Amino acid sequence: LEQLSGSDRRIAELETERDAALAAARNLVRKLSSARKRSAERLAAAISEELGTLGMGDARIAIEVVPAPARGSEPTLDGARLTPGGIDRVEFLIATNRGEQPRSLHKIASGGELSRAMLAIKRVLAGLGPAGLYVFDEVDAGVGGAMAEVIGRKLDEVARHHQVICITHLPQIAAFADAHFRVHKQVKRGGTLSLIVPLDAAERQHEIARMLGGVEITSKTQAAAAEMLKKSRSKKR
Repeated sequence: LEQLSGSDRRIAELETERDAALAAARNLVRKLSSARKRSAERLAAAISEELGTLGMGDARIAIEVVPAPARGSEPTLDGARLTPGGIDRVEFLIATNRGEQPRSLHKIASGGELSRAMLAIKRVLAGLGPAGLYVFDEVDAGVGGAMAEVIGRKLDEVARHHQVICITHLPQIAAFADAHFRVHKQVKRGGTLSLIVPLDAAERQHEIARMLGGVEITSKTQAAAAEMLKKSRSKKR
């Protein structure tokens, strides 16, 4: 009865607390938004520089920080939706060729470009973030030789902070792995199975040689595979 009879007063108290909380939140998110925009410029420049070392020299990353659109009856600040993460909507944009305007990364980047962009981001932010596992597929699309070795080295650097799974057809990248699995298909009882087989040291060298030399594996390709594995181990140290 006391709660019911004093409900108007309690409502007024709660409204005062709400207004104070919103005022404090608005002050904080303004600071957060300013800091986020400053950081976005530095991060975009660092990622763009990293993409240049990954064979995408003309690519340019931009990070767009804009007000999140208002929705329903949710609280707003200067017309933007106020959320636990602030008032900003953040999107990564990319211009893959010189002279182009940056556009949404997830809409225009090819599979290989997206993987390399993700590698660049994770390389710049190595050691940060909650994710414990990264999967890279087609990160080697359109590259080979020395550039493949660069990508392998950068994957190895990311793997010092997070677990990395990389699907690759290039021996220069595979040689940097801590563990090597061969994926192949097998037809059995009229159906096709995909098998994943862990390789020991000898099998791994043989697989690297196969990736280097194709169907016919010679003593020269075996020697080249051994040298590639030895070289990658020395660089990992």
